[in-house]
Amino acid sequence: MLPCSAAEDYTVTHRDALRTQATLGDVQGKQPWAVQLEARAKWDAWAKLKGMSKEEAMQHYINLLEDPEVWENHELLKSKYNPDTFTI
Repeated sequence: MLPCSAAEDYTVTHRDALRTQATLGDVQGKQPWAVQLEARAKWDAWAKLKGMSKEEAMQHYINLLEDPEVWENHELLKSKYNPDTFTI
């Protein structure tokens, strides 16, 4: 996984949790061990959404993806995408 800022990491984890809540519903399975950092972070983020309807989670997911600030501040896109040299 590429290194990223804490804010970007939170956004990715939150986005994944919303997508999982929207598709599978409430959190399932056992909480991963604390040493399983990535799996634990994903499970914990999903668990925080327990009780949210699939429809509400999907709407939050869409709103997050439509937020231009999420894309404008994405570190990987900033480093690779230069609008002056981009051609189709």
